[in-house]
Amino acid sequence: MRHDLFGSPAALSSAAALREWNATCLAFLAHGTETPVHLAKVLEADPGFALGHAVKGLFCMLLGRREMAETARDALSAAHAALSAGPVDRRPGDGAGAAGGALTATGPQRRGRTGFPPHVAECRALCRWPPVSPAG
Repeated sequence: MRHDLFGSPAALSSAAALREWNATCLAFLAHGTETPVHLAKVLEADPGFALGHAVKGLFCMLLGRREMAETARDALSAAHAALSAGPVDRRPGDGAGAAGGALTATGPQRRGRTGFPPHVAECRALCRWPPVSPAG
């Protein structure tokens, strides 16, 4: 199992896909316009990367545009298909749960045990800060 620059497991098949995943994460955190470019390269290199599909769905929903909901649903379906293909760590499942929660959220949100809507708590579970150095 490979690990991303945050020290979290990343079920990616190649070092090149991992580099693009790290670039996706950093571009997203920087509000960079290259985020979807990097994510597309990840999914092209590793179409079974469930977390990548889940994140794509979340990114679509974060745009706040109704016309992106169908693309987000497709990404969520791809994430679920990838999850059912084999054993994965918890993180991709959390990502799919967060994307699904964002898609189904309407009106006042039901609160989870953290005080946040359930999909927000799952999003927080995806993050780890600070990044871990590549050596450690």
